[in-house]
Amino acid sequence: MTQISAILLAAGLSSRMQGPNKLLLKLGERSILAGTYGELAKSEVAEIIVVTGRDESLIKKQLKLRPQDHFIHNTVFATGMTTSIQKGVSSAEGEAFMVCLADMPGLKAAHYNTLIRTFKAAVAKNPEAILVPSVNGKRGNPVIFSAVYRSAILAHTEMNGCRMLVKDNLKHLCEYITDDLAFLSDIDTAEDYRKLRQ
Repeated sequence: MTQISAILLAAGLSSRMQGPNKLLLKLGERSILAGTYGELAKSEVAEIIVVTGRDESLIKKQLKLRPQDHFIHNTVFATGMTTSIQKGVSSAEGEAFMVCLADMPGLKAAHYNTLIRTFKAAVAKNPEAILVPSVNGKRGNPVIFSAVYRSAILAHTEMNGCRMLVKDNLKHLCEYITDDLAFLSDIDTAEDYRKLRQ
């Protein structure tokens, strides 16, 4: 059975929030980050690697990790998301990597499990499978890569994530087709956060 490592990206600058670190903002009783981690921890992932960057100490205080999970710090987080993905993948032990954004509080354990099960079915047929949720024709997150792509991810030079890696391997792309907007909805701005709290 394929073991999946979740790479939880909690290293960003939150530049579009114009001040606060969005992952530390509260939604209900928990921070956005704690809520995301909590749902991932209830899912079928084998391990969660929380990649820190900005506000490392504050981020760590938000989470009580399971024994199989760990933090890893990206010292060059300001150069782009790709470096955080690479940091997580470099320490992952799974046979696949689920790259998770920490600012998508609409995603619950059931969402992650649906993707995990869909990926496991796909990779059983094609060891080079990449799974992406697709909402009304638009690709969302998280994305799951077979560990076949470990070297390619670690060598990737575009700093805004692994979209080009997906584009270069379209013949191996599997799409989970859904109309669930949770796979698209993240928090970038203060207005996004205000709407979510309402």
